[in-house]
Amino acid sequence: MTPSPPPTTHSEGEFVRLYTANARRVYTYILTLLPSRADAEDVFQDVGALLWDKFASFEPGTHFGAWACRIAFYRVLKHRVEEMRRPRVFGDVTLETIMAEMETTEASLDLDAEYRLLTECLAALPEADRRLIENRYAPEGAPRQLAAALNWPVKKVYKALDRIRKVLLGCVTRKIGEGSNA
Repeated sequence: MTPSPPPTTHSEGEFVRLYTANARRVYTYILTLLPSRADAEDVFQDVGALLWDKFASFEPGTHFGAWACRIAFYRVLKHRVEEMRRPRVFGDVTLETIMAEMETTEASLDLDAEYRLLTECLAALPEADRRLIENRYAPEGAPRQLAAALNWPVKKVYKALDRIRKVLLGCVTRKIGEGSNA
């Protein structure tokens, strides 16, 4: 699936920020709906491209994560139809029940606050690290492509991304802790 050109109503940077903040949640959601990690990873890649293609239809001010999970839900259903030969772990009714539960549970989560904290932590990164993580979640941001663009070994890209993610996780975790102590 080849990504289309950038949407006209939103900026590429806005997509990268929103996608970065919600990618783990979308991947985890897909993983709960599919029995195979390999299938989940394939669908997740497709969903990333779909989100980029459909980003012009995203309404600013609404919850990007919920929107992304809804698109992921329909992509999982499509994948299940394509893979009818495989045994199913969950039936369609169970999948719909999980989706409904996630939508009701989502109201209790303060994902917007976590997004703001992640945005603060991203801004605090050294510029080279911030660019690397933003480029990773851009449509052409596969580690092999980044390695080629940077003239780095692929292993170095993976190590750098892992280090940056740990820094971001530590930063967000620390800020959440600071918020609960205030």
